[in-house]
Amino acid sequence: MSRQAIPVQRGEVIDYKNSGETTISVGDVIVLSNMCGIAETEIKSGESGAVRLDQVWEIGAVTGSAFAVGDIVYWNTTNKYATKTPTNNTLLGIVVAPKASSEAKCRVKIGVLSATISNPTKILEHTHNTTTGKVELAAAATDWSVEPVPSGD
Repeated sequence: MSRQAIPVQRGEVIDYKNSGETTISVGDVIVLSNMCGIAETEIKSGESGAVRLDQVWEIGAVTGSAFAVGDIVYWNTTNKYATKTPTNNTLLGIVVAPKASSEAKCRVKIGVLSATISNPTKILEHTHNTTTGKVELAAAATDWSVEPVPSGD
């Protein structure tokens, strides 16, 4: 029986071909369809280079909006900053340090969410039914399940 899959990379860093007309600089945020990565090397037009898909990064952020730890943020390609607004922006990651509304930078853990979630702001929303004791997930997470934690007994 032949293998259906053969490992080629660990996945923290991928090869990315710059199909644009300008050189990508080290530290640039790269939009990859439904998620973002960070350039680890300079990538000239038509060439390939390393793009990281994990770790915590300090990234430019919209001012006038405070971020809390755990907030999901998106990359605004027009203004080159992180924002909590998902519309017309690309999933960036989760905020790992509080940001005051006056601050223009934030710390974000990239690569922590599935790009297939239609509305990732709903994945942590839930209610606790006090009558049945069940946790009920928000609509965007209905295909997930909540498993009880083993008691250790």
